[in-house]
Amino acid sequence: MRKLFLLLVLGWVCELSAGENLLWPLPGHKTLTGGFGDSRTDHFHGGVDLRTSGNHLPVVAPSDGWIERIAVIPNGYGRVLYFRLEDGRTAVFGHLHKFVTPIEMVLRDSQLVGGTYRVDCTFPTALPSLSFQKGETLAYTGATGIGPPHLHFEIREGAVQTDPLRNYSPDDRNPPVISNLWWTTRSAYTPMTHGKPVKLAKRARNQYTASPIVSDEPIAFFLQTYDPNPWGRNSTVALIRIKVNNRTAFETLPSRIDLLGPKDIYGQLVLADRVRSKRDIRRLFSIPAPSGMQQDSLPSGWIENIQGAEVTIEVEDRAGNLTTVTIPVTAGPFSSSVMCELPDRRSVGRFTVESKSRVDLAYMELDELNPREVHIGPEGLGFSDRVSIRYHLAAGESLAGHYFYKRNGKGRQPLWRISEDTVTASLACTTLRAGVFGVGVDTQPPSFSVTAKSGTLRFRLTDGESGLDDNTIRCKVDGHTAIAEYEYDAKGGAIWTREPLLSGKHQIKFLAADRAGNVGTWSVTVKIR
Repeated sequence: MRKLFLLLVLGWVCELSAGENLLWPLPGHKTLTGGFGDSRTDHFHGGVDLRTSGNHLPVVAPSDGWIERIAVIPNGYGRVLYFRLEDGRTAVFGHLHKFVTPIEMVLRDSQLVGGTYRVDCTFPTALPSLSFQKGETLAYTGATGIGPPHLHFEIREGAVQTDPLRNYSPDDRNPPVISNLWWTTRSAYTPMTHGKPVKLAKRARNQYTASPIVSDEPIAFFLQTYDPNPWGRNSTVALIRIKVNNRTAFETLPSRIDLLGPKDIYGQLVLADRVRSKRDIRRLFSIPAPSGMQQDSLPSGWIENIQGAEVTIEVEDRAGNLTTVTIPVTAGPFSSSVMCELPDRRSVGRFTVESKSRVDLAYMELDELNPREVHIGPEGLGFSDRVSIRYHLAAGESLAGHYFYKRNGKGRQPLWRISEDTVTASLACTTLRAGVFGVGVDTQPPSFSVTAKSGTLRFRLTDGESGLDDNTIRCKVDGHTAIAEYEYDAKGGAIWTREPLLSGKHQIKFLAADRAGNVGTWSVTVKIR
């Protein structure tokens, strides 16, 4: 018993010291359901997800600090809290059920001023009422935003998301695992494949060698790797580096995600393989232009003009454990011959496709399926930056009622517009991956109903075709602004009022629009018993 007690105490002290004296934000709950750097549909996961089993668990301050931002984002983090730690970094907690009273009061005041459930409030300096000491409760876990009940937890350094487990990791002596390695030549590369396999020979637990690679043109590598960390869940490694004759030729930091940088998840992963087998194969290079198209020099990660050089691929985890592969490589020089320039846009029928990445456009295939649908291919192609799809209306058509969708196995998935142009009669949306996209017409406004039960008003709001635009929802009860709490893809929610509603009749005025711009207004009388 004495030995067990000492182990528990030492484990708790280790947790504090390893975390630079940061407390774990969810006491007693450490089961991970999502890891840092996991690849998601359209991003790399910038934090860790902790299982809550649907309970409203207290989230505590990891250190002394203050609230610098609170927000309600129905289609993202839900109710989210940004807490400035005493060391200057920011802890982010997402999908919360509610905040503690001082924070909740600020949130509600902000919602009433804007008249909307969706709000975003920032505080550039510490306010006494929003300052907390280490260990004090900040909020309670929930299921707001996207996903089942869980707590999303991250730590940011400015605009860079960092792996929060680096602050708490227990003793970790297991090196990263390299599952597979492949290589490709400049002329053989396509975004849909991951090249030729490299047969690895194990020299030690964390050291591999491989037979020589010989090519008369530049080469690059693909890698499949993970960190078997002691949190009971494999995770993304912290660093991947390529050295040529002991000089760094390429480096990437999966443990840091720059929110101000390019949204290039599909530029880093071979999306076709990710979709087909759900395994992440990472490109250790930037995507080059198709062979024969203008490119003055090779992008980063390509190895050229070496003879029997020692190429080393290093993979490091958050605890500093290292796994390496050493390969003798001969690679030829880069030829900058030019046949045609990279496109700045692509068009077919009524659709025009644009991207900041001309390389993405060069690999893209466009087919008009009908005047309102376009196929962007090939299937399994992902883009290194957002691609804008613009639809140009036919003569005499109005923008009103039009919405974008993507075809999937369930039919049509409504998409958000990013812009519309009344002069050219066009509208646009964005995508990060290939598929079939179209423009539909929706002329019907959403449907609405409201009920009163046990002194609480609840509304039901649905739109069967283009989907609801939560930014448009406005509500008044007895002439006073109220907040309709509409969550992502929900069928409705509660109506919050500043004062509790007394028994009797109450007048509800409600407004909402769908993504096609159809507006519905309702005036309803309900009776609270």
